[in-house]
Amino acid sequence: MAEPEHINGVNGNSVSDDEEEKSQRPVDIEADVKEMERRKRVENIMNSKMFREELERVVGDSLRESGADGISALISDVMNIKSGTSSNAVIPINDIRGLDSIVYAKGEKQLRCKLAAVYRLIDLHGWTQGIYNHVTARIDQDTEHFLLNPFGILYNEVTASSLVKVNMQGETVEESSLNFGVNK
Repeated sequence: MAEPEHINGVNGNSVSDDEEEKSQRPVDIEADVKEMERRKRVENIMNSKMFREELERVVGDSLRESGADGISALISDVMNIKSGTSSNAVIPINDIRGLDSIVYAKGEKQLRCKLAAVYRLIDLHGWTQGIYNHVTARIDQDTEHFLLNPFGILYNEVTASSLVKVNMQGETVEESSLNFGVNK
């Protein structure tokens, strides 16, 4: 009579050590492992001789075809792909001037500028790939009002005056200068 197969000390269980370990990992660790594997693959490609030769060929061809201007355009294209922007226009963060600034409570104008700057930094680092995200800032400890970006504008378009003021229930207390609402 054949004896049952013993795997991991359990009779008849055909789950391998790797499969059992994988099933016990939390989801976030699993995502981290996948990201580490992806980075390892990218690193291997970046360090490969074939990639280096192909890159040198592309840069050489670009130099021969259009000189230094071609290389700067190529680098500019790569930078625009990384940051996700295609326009060189810069929208000022602090667009609250003159009489517009008197409607804000003490410190609110500065907080609006800081929060708009955070949105710009998030865009600059390319962290805007997800949708329906936002960063909030509480205006002060006395009120339960928060500032956040209006729905429908890009992170690189957020300005101090475009931020929407909402209460704890997510109801708009003060609209932005764009009259856009918030995502609910």
